[in-house]
Amino acid sequence: MSKFIGVDRIRQLRQDWAKAEALERQIVSDTTVEERVNQLIEMYRVFKPHLDETEELFGPERRQALAELQAKLFKAAERRKSWTNSSAP
Repeated sequence: MSKFIGVDRIRQLRQDWAKAEALERQIVSDTTVEERVNQLIEMYRVFKPHLDETEELFGPERRQALAELQAKLFKAAERRKSWTNSSAP
């Protein structure tokens, strides 16, 4: 069997990826923030044993990524707050 991926297979992968992205957008628009947070908590519960097993290898990397995410979220919240305050009558 050839390891070469044909153009048709690549095209199909792109189409399938586009379908997955469309489904993701639909799911996000059909769920509330509370539902998505609950889903995130459930995913964390399911993956927690794996996270614990790999803490020694990837823990510092995960904490760094979390700190960066928190900083981005804080900046976004500050921008939103200043935008909301500046557009208030």
